[in-house]
Amino acid sequence: MNSFEFKAYVVTYEDDGEIVTIGFAENAKNPNNYLIIEYSYEYDDQERSLGLDKLYLELNDQSRSTYGGLQHVSLNPKKLVFSFDPDALGKLKIEGQLSIELMDSLSQDQLDKIREVLVKEGVKVV
Repeated sequence: MNSFEFKAYVVTYEDDGEIVTIGFAENAKNPNNYLIIEYSYEYDDQERSLGLDKLYLELNDQSRSTYGGLQHVSLNPKKLVFSFDPDALGKLKIEGQLSIELMDSLSQDQLDKIREVLVKEGVKVV
């Protein structure tokens, strides 16, 4: 399987007390390549019944999104590698892994915050 790769010049982390949004993009204005990860602190009954009680992932467009399916992340200051289950791969419209090369290294604090969100959702992080 081929992996999908892009370079992220922009990394964002926002926590409004209800939702954590993490973004990786090739640029700040109209990026062709980006990944958004959203984690909600709480889910309601409707979200649970619809299967929306998992991490939300969006790759480059809302039509390439999924709830859940992220299995494993290799997390280091210069590169992130995401592995997904087959259903998520289909929804994201990729084959294999997603690799993001970070053009500015992440600080240990940034890595820890991202790791915390992923682990809370049961994603294996190394």
